[in-house]
Amino acid sequence: MTNLIHELLNRPIAYHAIIAKAFDSVTLAVLWSQLYYWSDKTNDPDGWIYKTREDIFNETGLSRKQQETARRIGTELGVLQDERRGEKGIVHFRIDIDRSIELLDKYVKANPKALPKTARAAQNARSAKQDEQLILPEWINAKTWGEWETYRKQKRQKLTQISRAKQIKFLEQFKQDHEEIINQSIRNGWTGLFPLKNKGNPIASDYRPRIDKLPETKEQTPEQREKSRAVLRAMKEKFVIKGMPK
Repeated sequence: MTNLIHELLNRPIAYHAIIAKAFDSVTLAVLWSQLYYWSDKTNDPDGWIYKTREDIFNETGLSRKQQETARRIGTELGVLQDERRGEKGIVHFRIDIDRSIELLDKYVKANPKALPKTARAAQNARSAKQDEQLILPEWINAKTWGEWETYRKQKRQKLTQISRAKQIKFLEQFKQDHEEIINQSIRNGWTGLFPLKNKGNPIASDYRPRIDKLPETKEQTPEQREKSRAVLRAMKEKFVIKGMPK
């Protein structure tokens, strides 16, 4: 008997608490997990699995009432489908893996710390591996780009795959100046990349245009001069202008 118990303990149900949290039901998580285990072992081309109430009880320990509750919640959430077939009305089950992943992903994004440490470690390892596999275009200076990556990390603005791709695409417009563009952002404490200031416009901010030749002034004709004098005389007669001779 002792050996039998040890054998049973070596084959537990593959149940994760995060599934119960995402589905908001422990009983559904237990039933779903067991059906997921059988999902790749069925001969049905559409992925249906047939299980009697007794089968589920023997495999999971779920009572009849708990099974009914799990089935109801599962079908309402869309993670589980069930239908009766044949004369005996044996229940067939099928899990909707896409819908299940959608709910799990939504829960993990709202509760990132809920993901088991082993899963987080595996996810970080995959991300690090993907980062290492980044292949820079030949025209990018690897050393300068490495400094940019390090700078962003120190700024707590680590580059993602998407941001890398977008920044490389931006720099492609300025291949010859890409190093100076990166250095410009580092010098100014920016976390983004921008075109060089005054590029193609060497004019300094205090520049004033040079005037090589003053505009020519037209010399007045004798008639115009006489007319101007007549206007001036009229003004002298009407107003007293200080310092102006009579």
